[in-house]
Amino acid sequence: GTDSETIENRRVNDNSTTVHGNMEGSVIVVKRRATLDGLTVSNGEETSAAGIRAEHADLTISNCRVVENGSFDSTSVGGGIYANVCKLIVHHCCFHNNKSNKTAGAILLASSIGEISDCVFSSNSCGYLGGAIYSTKSTFTIQRCVFSSNIMNPNEPPGTPVMLYGGAIYSTRSAGVIENSIFD
Repeated sequence: GTDSETIENRRVNDNSTTVHGNMEGSVIVVKRRATLDGLTVSNGEETSAAGIRAEHADLTISNCRVVENGSFDSTSVGGGIYANVCKLIVHHCCFHNNKSNKTAGAILLASSIGEISDCVFSSNSCGYLGGAIYSTKSTFTIQRCVFSSNIMNPNEPPGTPVMLYGGAIYSTRSAGVIENSIFD
């Protein structure tokens, strides 16, 4: 783009970069440390971690759009972001229409520390647990976020009993704080 030299003056909407996965695996894989700023991450398709896969990593994501990613296997998790044994900081991001057949349409936190602030989660879906966010064995803080139209949509034949929890957020064996957020 043509942004000025300081990050504070950049115009993400005017100078954005799209990383398109072409439905052929995880779009971005992080194994140590990374900062993603001003990206659109879209059209990833993988068993787990369709959009962004982070393992044993320190990952900061700012001013990004994570959209239209999907994990479609019967054991799939983490349509937008899969964070396993990570420190994940996410702020000023939009998560829209990410899907997982099992858990975590937008973000999966597993044995991780998550700080999520000033984000919008809309129309993300999963099969059973956590339409937007699923946390297991993690510590997380969610501040000033908006959750709208995130759902669970089980892929079972009609009449099959299923357990559904957490249209927006599902947390198990985790410690979490949610402040000043809107659930619609």
